[in-house]
Amino acid sequence: MKRRSYKLPVALAIIGLALPCVVLAELPRQADEIGSTACADCHDEMNESMAATIHWRLGDHEADKERMCEACHGPGAAHAESEGETPIARTFGAESEAADIEASCVACHVGGAAMEWPASEHAAVGVLCTECHDVKEAYRPLDLTSKDSICSQCHADQFAYFELPSRHPLTEGKMHCVDCHDPHGAEESMLKAATVNDLCYTCHADKEGPFLYEHEPVVEDCLSCHNAKGAVNNNLLKLDEATLCLGCHAGHEDVHPRLNSASARAGYMTRCTRCHSQVHGSDQSGFVGPSRFIR
Repeated sequence: MKRRSYKLPVALAIIGLALPCVVLAELPRQADEIGSTACADCHDEMNESMAATIHWRLGDHEADKERMCEACHGPGAAHAESEGETPIARTFGAESEAADIEASCVACHVGGAAMEWPASEHAAVGVLCTECHDVKEAYRPLDLTSKDSICSQCHADQFAYFELPSRHPLTEGKMHCVDCHDPHGAEESMLKAATVNDLCYTCHADKEGPFLYEHEPVVEDCLSCHNAKGAVNNNLLKLDEATLCLGCHAGHEDVHPRLNSASARAGYMTRCTRCHSQVHGSDQSGFVGPSRFIR
């Protein structure tokens, strides 16, 4: 029993992963479909460009190549018989209905990355698949640089942050929009994690803890102090030190009444992190490192 106990779940998982890939292969052909070979007789240039696309590179077990054109554009018998006078069912041009475009894509892309698309923010505001994806081009937007440029067409205000002195290295090509955001996802702001903190910790695990002394704003939301895309201040801070810290903390004059006024003023004229270096959390009281103590 122990040997067989894991085989069924594994087999079901493999079948579940394979299902989205074989949808097109198993769909029955309609009577008025003529096949992709017939489409190529007139659309030879398009057929050549399609040969380099991901759709045309699918295996025979994944898709019926003879119905690839009509799987998206609809049956082509009437279109071919009239030598193009009768429009194809779905052209995906400027005159196409949005519902036709989305229905054509979702018919095959029902799982995987597109599973949450119907509940995504992009879908809610009417963004169409073809506004980001060009199914007839070989590498758009598979290339990561192209993905960023596609995002910038609508999110120019967000891309402006990446020109500020302190920023995540998107313009250098060391990270990309899709590292943090899922363009098909249903989470808030289309994040790749359930919360902002969970997303940040995927790269900044040292800030997660656990710590004996936790800094409450850090636990609540990284964006309380940081602008994730870019900022004028160092370390993506929304305000400079000590202005940011004084938004919540009264300062040394109240906390340490024994300090004279000159020492108190000195605390306002320097960076708080010179002494309180472990602002994300510490095992020492006062958020100081192991070699520094505040008495």
